[in-house]
Amino acid sequence: MAETLRDLRKGIGKTLVEVSEETGIAFSLISRYERGELTPQAPNLFKLADYYRRHPRDIIAMVEAARQQAQSGARDGRAAHA
Repeated sequence: MAETLRDLRKGIGKTLVEVSEETGIAFSLISRYERGELTPQAPNLFKLADYYRRHPRDIIAMVEAARQQAQSGARDGRAAHA
């Protein structure tokens, strides 16, 4: 989730401060989401999805795709070293 949220923010050229001010979500929470320390609960996930003009399902799908890609890469790396 962290990398996806960071990529969405950077993709529209916004800073953490701007996202915080424009969504009403505390800067510290957004920062912790992007560092992977917390996962946004439904209300904040919906706010962020709306802000990034994405459906919450799309954000979750992006996270799942990244996770699967990372797992596939890890498996490929192990196979190459075997």
